[in-house]
Amino acid sequence: MAAPETTERPDPAAFRAGLALGGAALVVFALVLATVHWTEPRMAQNRARDALALVREIAGAEADPPGALRPLRLPPAGELHQNTAFTAYQLLIDGRVASVILPAVAPDGYSGRIELLVGIDDQGRVTRVRVTRHHETVGLGDRIDRARSAWITQFDGRSLTDPVQERWNVRKDGGDFDQITGATLTPRAVIHAVAAALQYAARHREPLFDPAGQAAP
Repeated sequence: MAAPETTERPDPAAFRAGLALGGAALVVFALVLATVHWTEPRMAQNRARDALALVREIAGAEADPPGALRPLRLPPAGELHQNTAFTAYQLLIDGRVASVILPAVAPDGYSGRIELLVGIDDQGRVTRVRVTRHHETVGLGDRIDRARSAWITQFDGRSLTDPVQERWNVRKDGGDFDQITGATLTPRAVIHAVAAALQYAARHREPLFDPAGQAAP
């Protein structure tokens, strides 16, 4: 005769431990969501503030008078890897647009996107370039940041004819620009992005340098 089956009762302690663990997980998840909700706007504001400070740095002392820097809203631009409408800046001196400051993206950095600001004067020359955001390797690729090295200053005064188009590259590839030891991909991406910004400015010169600030390419 077969022995009667026995029904094993659940362990109350294990059940309570499972509930506690699940509750703790929910609390942590809620805290993470709350942190993101409250800190992301502040982080976005800080990024915008820092970017505007770099705009003023690129513009130089001429940006000091009130109204000298004017935002210019522009439609998406594939050359700059701006997939949505974006804001550039005009530097006004004596009623004319002396230079424009364009946000550009190098999508092919070693560690992903590199965001830049490129100043271009009314003669088609680079005034200054600054990196606003990147994820490049500390001690190597991060030398594109002006706070880390002077590498980025080699663009100052350059144009589409200085050097010619085929020499807008690192010296390793037959170009005119210094690479960064141990980090060739990063400077190559920045060089190409600056050249693309110059090409964009040349193609859209009329609206970008319109002192009325109303037209858009």
